Amino acid sequence: MQTHTRQLRSFVQDYKQKQFAYIMLKTLVAYRKMMLLIQNTHEIMHQKKIVKIMRHA
Repeated sequence: MQTHTRQLRSFVQDYKQKQFAYIMLKTLVAYRKMMLLIQNTHEIMHQKKIVKIMRHA
């Protein structure tokens, strides 16, 4: 009975760690996507500014 409880406890701890790692991974992926999106938006805006400047010139 004692070993069973210990096994169960280590299984739960292992599961929690895996779940945490998975959540962290998902968060990092989402963060990376967001950063790329922001970067792309900045580049597009910058290109539009350049186009406007060239039109005025």
